[in-house]
Amino acid sequence: MEEMKSRYIKILIGFIVMMLLSTFTIKNHVKNISKARETAEVLQVLNAETQTENIESRESNIKQVRIAEEPRQETTVADEVVIGENSNEQNYNLRKEGLKKMAEGDIDNAILYLEEAFEKGDVNFKKANAEYLIQCYEQKGYVPGVISVYDRLLAIAEGDSEKIDINNKLAEYFMKTGSKKQASEYYEANYRLTNSIDDLILVANVLEEIGEKDKLNVLIQNHIAEFPQDKETLKRYIKSTDFENSQE
Repeated sequence: MEEMKSRYIKILIGFIVMMLLSTFTIKNHVKNISKARETAEVLQVLNAETQTENIESRESNIKQVRIAEEPRQETTVADEVVIGENSNEQNYNLRKEGLKKMAEGDIDNAILYLEEAFEKGDVNFKKANAEYLIQCYEQKGYVPGVISVYDRLLAIAEGDSEKIDINNKLAEYFMKTGSKKQASEYYEANYRLTNSIDDLILVANVLEEIGEKDKLNVLIQNHIAEFPQDKETLKRYIKSTDFENSQE
């Protein structure tokens, strides 16, 4: 009886040991499976990223090859002419609307159209159409607008003859509006360009009117020092200068 009891105990202990070993093995197996699954997921992500990089790299290489193989699209002279014609057409349309507004007496909107046409036009367009803008500003009595147009024309003037013409127009405009001091500045600007006795007389007459005697004397003395042959002519036209003290 004792022997059987001992045998059952051994069997029971053996069964328990087997169960413990089985549980441990199962746990390790599950752990290994989990690790394997995690490793597989990581590899899958890495593979996906690698494939994406490879695809992007291939696309970039294909794009570069395509660009290298494509013929360059250069702007031809004909294209530039078409672009220029379209631009001129737009400017002419703007000017047309501006002139239409002028005829209707809508000077404010006329100025808007004409200013846009002026700014977008080339040099020749600006020169040919500046007078319309000037007329609008004069009708409005807006002196800064008139001066602004002339100043912009001066900025694109080609050669002294164009500058002289614009300076004369500005001087005449200021004389007409009673701003004689400003008129004298533009007459003087012309004299600086020409050293002409006629331009000097224009400056001198205005300076005499506004009482700028000291400035006038300096101009006369400097001129006679360089062109002494003009002294007698200047005497006939300029009264307020002390010619006897002028440099010979």
